[in-house]
Amino acid sequence: MKFAKLFFVFALVFAVFAVIEVKAAGKCSDANGPLAALIKSGADTPAKTPLILIHGIQATQNSANVETDNQTWAEFLKLFNAKDSPLSTRYSVYLFQYCSDREPVSVIAAKLRDLIDQKLSGREHVIVAHSMGGLVAKSYIGETEHMRGAWKGKKGGDTTIGLITLATPHHGTPGANDPVTMNRFVPDKFEAIYNAVQQYYWRSEKGSVRSPSIPNRSDLRWDNYDRKLDVGSKDVNSDLARSNASFEPYAAKMIAYGGTTTSTLSKFETAALLLETQLGGGTKSMSDHRMLTFANVGLVNGLDRHFGDADGLVPLVSSAFCKAGSVDTPGSLPANYICSSTARVRRFEPGSGGEIAAAQLPDKMTLSIFREGRGFDHLDMLANADVLKYLVRDLAAMLPSSVKQPPRNTLKTKN
Repeated sequence: MKFAKLFFVFALVFAVFAVIEVKAAGKCSDANGPLAALIKSGADTPAKTPLILIHGIQATQNSANVETDNQTWAEFLKLFNAKDSPLSTRYSVYLFQYCSDREPVSVIAAKLRDLIDQKLSGREHVIVAHSMGGLVAKSYIGETEHMRGAWKGKKGGDTTIGLITLATPHHGTPGANDPVTMNRFVPDKFEAIYNAVQQYYWRSEKGSVRSPSIPNRSDLRWDNYDRKLDVGSKDVNSDLARSNASFEPYAAKMIAYGGTTTSTLSKFETAALLLETQLGGGTKSMSDHRMLTFANVGLVNGLDRHFGDADGLVPLVSSAFCKAGSVDTPGSLPANYICSSTARVRRFEPGSGGEIAAAQLPDKMTLSIFREGRGFDHLDMLANADVLKYLVRDLAAMLPSSVKQPPRNTLKTKN
């Protein structure tokens, strides 16, 4: 009975991953087709700095589309190409698109290295990555060496100016682990919701994303940085732990964006969502944001808050690249939450008032905390206007000082 309940968290979370990353679930269908492509988007000149955008899991649907823009970055590119943009005159955009569920993150990262060597040889670059794309970027930076040209033998991190990750599961997400591993965290009081949502998502066609042994599902398992899992468990993501260790010398180049959304629903909201799952007949009946709200109840409350607040798919402690010893205050949204990260962090949370005062920031590595409404879910961290304004500012700051800076009154921040 306990095992059956757990599929609420795990089937739901990865069903949502499949739907949220792209509007139609799927993977590159031709195993012999290209694994990845690096696509120029717009004009480029040697004077510009390449800006490489890396999407999350399953955003490229099949091998026929791997070399065609899949529109993942449409909202950001609107700002990038705006007339008053501080970015378009200095950056040239390249889209790194890859097939999911065929090869592990490390192989995808090696392909990114190969394509950079082939198309951008000798040009330092900046990377922005959403979700699992951040794991690809970190593996490229910390684990690969360039194979040709003047950069031969240098790590990807030596040729990368900066990295911004959006809702990346730097420590994985507990939803990716085997339900048996997580059994001890799940309280009995969520049994009714578990069973209802389990039934709903088992009816949907999510295929291989349910299996912890399938790439890239296995890449998203918890790395156990906090020692919450049994140390000897085969379900601990030791590959991710090694990748994080290899990336550590370059962590100062990263700004990690992390969001949290509400995990508290009223009885009316819970009943409405349960009814929607029972009568909808498929995942298309529920909007992406509503699915994430429901998934977040499972990820946060369903695991008895052992992994803290989350964006529906990724706990904040993971997206912010927090280290062991970080301090959480369950059940509240304090500004004094300490995320002991070696990267700079921007947090986006539920609440009101927009950006909190600089004096309330918990430590020097926390650049900002922004609060709005019911918070920021996994999809918001890719497309929300408030998040993207910070992204534009951070990218502008990575350019030479002669580059025009964006007006302060459009960015709502002094950091």
